[in-house]
Amino acid sequence: MHAMSANELQSILVFDQDRHHRALAHLHLGRLAMEQERRELATRHFREALVLDGRLDRARRFLEDLGPQPRRLSFQARLRRVFGRLKH
Repeated sequence: MHAMSANELQSILVFDQDRHHRALAHLHLGRLAMEQERRELATRHFREALVLDGRLDRARRFLEDLGPQPRRLSFQARLRRVFGRLKH
């Protein structure tokens, strides 16, 4: 896949029915997110790439490079945190 803009890659995700093409688009969007230091977004794209094509070792290696991700709080825990702060 030649160098594409984020908009072109997003359009592949929407319109292309080929799972491998969509996986590659997620892979490249993940790399763009890494360049922008957006770890959570990069992780989501690499995971989605692997869901679409489990043979994409590059996506797996990028996930390993990102290392363990901080655990996300549940929606209820985030609400408790926000409303707990408001009580003070």
